[in-house]
Amino acid sequence: MWYLWLQILFLLALAALCGAGLAYWWLRGRYEDVTETYSALISSTKLAPDLMERSDLDARLLELSEKIDRLENADLSPLEAQILGLANELPDAQPELSPLLSEIQAASDRSEAYSQSIDERLAAIEANAKDGDLEQDRFDAMTSRLDGLETRLSGAIASRLVRFTMR
Repeated sequence: MWYLWLQILFLLALAALCGAGLAYWWLRGRYEDVTETYSALISSTKLAPDLMERSDLDARLLELSEKIDRLENADLSPLEAQILGLANELPDAQPELSPLLSEIQAASDRSEAYSQSIDERLAAIEANAKDGDLEQDRFDAMTSRLDGLETRLSGAIASRLVRFTMR
């Protein structure tokens, strides 16, 4: 059993070493170490980049602005003429809306009929609710009579129990 454990441990260590070697090889081939070039850039003056001075930058910007000012505006009159020609060719007619208006009117009539049937149903429900209120009044009267009857019966039973216990 120990022999198997040692074999597994050896193979795991070998796999880890192979993986580390592969990672080192892959990273070395694809990434550049910038620490060496940065230190060389800082230490030597001949590798310093050629940077523009403020006066050179102002001169170039002034030259660019002069070139922009010398540009002529584009003549857009032919394009404007074509657009106006197309606008004049389009008719000023209004679209025919009578079929759409008739459909809207028919839908309005259907909705009014549906609304009227809903109003009738609501009226019937309100009438049933009023009848229900009358039924509730009768039920309340019956409940109060039953409560009175229960009170009288419990009083009568209690008085008979008292008489029975005293005997």
